Amino acid sequence: MITLSKTFTIEAAHYLPERPNPHGHSYEVEVWVKGDENSDYVIGEAKFDQKASAVVSQLDHRVLNDVIPVPTTENIARWIWNNLESELSLFKVVVRRPTIKMACEYYGGNYGIRGYAFTQPK
Repeated sequence: MITLSKTFTIEAAHYLPERPNPHGHSYEVEVWVKGDENSDYVIGEAKFDQKASAVVSQLDHRVLNDVIPVPTTENIARWIWNNLESELSLFKVVVRRPTIKMACEYYGGNYGIRGYAFTQPK
């Protein structure tokens, strides 16, 4: 298997049960696709960008609660996966909140979620 990723940035607001006041965040979203290790292309760049940005852009500059009922980092990753899985051969979706150095990786279906803290490179 070989993987390829594309990174997007979204700016969005949300509110959560434990933080009911609306507030905003910057998110980094990585969409990872997989393919046969012997293929010359996992996916063409234009097709990858078109399919992934059509979904991710639905969250940019939005109140996420209008799209995702409880827009936690985990649920954002799930939502992106669920809206892309019929379009792309997904490997994982990563949603990162750089300001707090946290991220969520979603592998879909039976594989689920991995959350982790990360250190930004210096």
